[in-house]
Amino acid sequence: MKPPSRIRLFGCPNPGGIWDVALDEAILRITREAHGPLTVRVWQGTSPVLVLPQSPLPEETTLIQSCSSKGVHVTRGLSGRRLLLCGPGILNFSFVDESNALSSESLEEKDDELISLLLSGLQPELPAVEMGFDQGYLSAGDSAVGAYNTFYYFEYLLLQGMVLVHGSRYLSNPMISTELRNFISLDHIQSGVSVPRLQEAFTRAILTHLGPQAFAEDAGAQETELMNRLYRWKYTSDEWVLHQSAPLALGRVLLEAYLAYPPTTRCRQIIAVMDDISKAYAEKAECRIWLRGRGLMSWPGGSPPGLRPSGGVVQASKKNIVPAIVVDGLITHERTVPDYDDLCSRIEETYQQKFCGARA
Repeated sequence: MKPPSRIRLFGCPNPGGIWDVALDEAILRITREAHGPLTVRVWQGTSPVLVLPQSPLPEETTLIQSCSSKGVHVTRGLSGRRLLLCGPGILNFSFVDESNALSSESLEEKDDELISLLLSGLQPELPAVEMGFDQGYLSAGDSAVGAYNTFYYFEYLLLQGMVLVHGSRYLSNPMISTELRNFISLDHIQSGVSVPRLQEAFTRAILTHLGPQAFAEDAGAQETELMNRLYRWKYTSDEWVLHQSAPLALGRVLLEAYLAYPPTTRCRQIIAVMDDISKAYAEKAECRIWLRGRGLMSWPGGSPPGLRPSGGVVQASKKNIVPAIVVDGLITHERTVPDYDDLCSRIEETYQQKFCGARA
């Protein structure tokens, strides 16, 4: 693995529960915006959380109800692959890194590098068994001891996973999938292992394999503010947890423009209006500009992984309505330049209806 120029080790106190899941996405988004370094986070949750994949599971509603009745919080993750578990006795880890690749082979190679780094830290603590990984699972010998998922957002990836260190009574819940109930805890394979000891071993591995560029950093104001938004508007929302429906924007009104490429005179006028709106309504509106046949205007490669146009933009594309203004997924202006004051009024009205005037 080529040593990165810097490695950020998140050492902040874990917020606990579903907050931990929201923090991972906040780190992903902020790191991408700042084109930040490889960021590593390893922790032990303070309360049990079952993280569902985006793809719905059989009898999922019953599973959610059963877990909630037994004190296990439930939320949904970004990836559509594996169930994950967070909580006491479980080593959770996440990596955020720039992939600089859109081919599946290159992305798999990046996943392998990061997981290999993790195992290089854990292996010395379990000398009696060989640790490995395959198809989203971590193994010790012939036993599955953990799982991991990968999610791609623009040119960055988030790799999240878990290692079952100590047996957990939550896994005995008959509604938990066979996938998790068949895991073997590391202390069942070898005595003396502990989450803090494995955390320390993994940190040593980072310093050994990636050099002295690592620096510790707590969550900053941006990560904390975004974590709060994600927790409130996404990870505790029934629309997301029960229906796999991600919010258009986090506590804001989503304002989109669908424009021609190259932009016409009217399109350039709309870009100017959108720019003014984004500055005047930064706390109430999130603005995105999509170019016909090109994707997101700020993204050179079209529509980036992890971000898609709303239904209104898709409708405008299918009906060839250019330019179009879309407010919270609905087309409000067709082939005209919207009046600034009129668009402001629509944003205010939509915000009041959707959020009851409460600031996120």
